[in-house]
Amino acid sequence: MNFVFDMDGTVCFDGMTIDPRVTSFLAEEIHRHPSHQLVFASARPVRDMLPLLPTDLKDCHLIGSNGAMHYSGLEAKWFETIKKEDASYIREYVSHKQLDYLFDDKWNYACQGDTLSLLRSRLDILKKAQNVAITAVHEPVKILVSNYLNETELMTDFAHLGVDCNIYPTERCLDVTKTGVNKASAIEKVLDGASYVAFGNDRNDKEMLRQASFGVGVGSSQEIKEIVDRMVEENPLQIIQQVKQILAS
Repeated sequence: MNFVFDMDGTVCFDGMTIDPRVTSFLAEEIHRHPSHQLVFASARPVRDMLPLLPTDLKDCHLIGSNGAMHYSGLEAKWFETIKKEDASYIREYVSHKQLDYLFDDKWNYACQGDTLSLLRSRLDILKKAQNVAITAVHEPVKILVSNYLNETELMTDFAHLGVDCNIYPTERCLDVTKTGVNKASAIEKVLDGASYVAFGNDRNDKEMLRQASFGVGVGSSQEIKEIVDRMVEENPLQIIQQVKQILAS
């Protein structure tokens, strides 16, 4: 059986850690089991997924940047990058509009802006990357834009690009990936079309949850509740219990 877990808001609730009871359980009951595969699929790039995982889970399938990158056994397998001309347009746009941004390269990144201070505190915890100039990121895997005044205007201005956009109204930020790239499309490639169980909590998990053979929503999002088979609270023990029930069914 294949299990896919989002990270932030699904198994990581403070932005910095995953409860060791969850990681120990997933390692023992799924990752080390010959009949199961464990996948983590996150909005974070793999660079920022790794600090959340204990050593015995770092070699799982890791889908980062909302489906734009895949690592397995700590080796990069593939990247889906935003086209140079689209990245160039967005670079000029954020500069002209004086917007805050995070351009994620395949490993390094370019980040600027006070509204991203919390996010910046969680970047490159292992200190193995560089915060480079925005002009050095020619084909980013993902772009995050913040500090904009008008969400509709921003979406309209990006509509002609070959990108998909995810708006997060509460955080007032926009995630950008190459058109057609999302967690579900990446899972399709990684698992070669095999069925999977998915756990997620946010709008960028919707397609992943919709295409799962069994979807579990974590938290209280009405958007997620409408498409999943079951909802659980943001509680490590409930997540463990739900996995146990699925494995026993």
